[in-house]
Amino acid sequence: MTFNPNDYIPALVESGLSIIPITEGEKRPHSILGPTHDLLSQRPAREEAEKWVATGVRSWAVAGGAVSENLVTLDFDEKHYKGLFDLWYAKLADDQKAIVDTCAKSRTRNGGTHLRYRTETSQPTVKLSRRVIKGKIETTSETKAEGGYALIPPSAGYTLLQGDLAHLPLVTDEIHEGFIDILRTFEEV
Repeated sequence: MTFNPNDYIPALVESGLSIIPITEGEKRPHSILGPTHDLLSQRPAREEAEKWVATGVRSWAVAGGAVSENLVTLDFDEKHYKGLFDLWYAKLADDQKAIVDTCAKSRTRNGGTHLRYRTETSQPTVKLSRRVIKGKIETTSETKAEGGYALIPPSAGYTLLQGDLAHLPLVTDEIHEGFIDILRTFEEV
């Protein structure tokens, strides 16, 4: 799916998401924001997003938590655990799979997966599973929610596989807890 940032990025802001311009090829906020920003707690205006697009920003992230109407991103780092999303999905009950199939799902530039939905209440950003790789502890899954952010398409290397970021499903807190409880079973440290 191709996106026209002139329309898409402002539409995401209109849908209730706090969009953050990102430095191309990196995972840090763009210098256009200056030395500080409050986009983890304050959603930008549509006009501000339009200005960022007009100046040529090409990489974008979305803030999790209350600022984006209780957005949660489940981040599966498949660079450190190949096939983790599929292994997790296989452990879900049929009713949980049906919900996951309505969420926005994207591929990351490192071959990982981001699954996005909204919850009834704001959720914390939490590391859920880790493993030791070459003597170093690496996070293999985590939530990016309150106080966190994650890159989105149309950033380079990010592809939307299913769903629509502008129309995210609402998942009960109980279902969300079930999702992360299953992800915690992949903890190896």
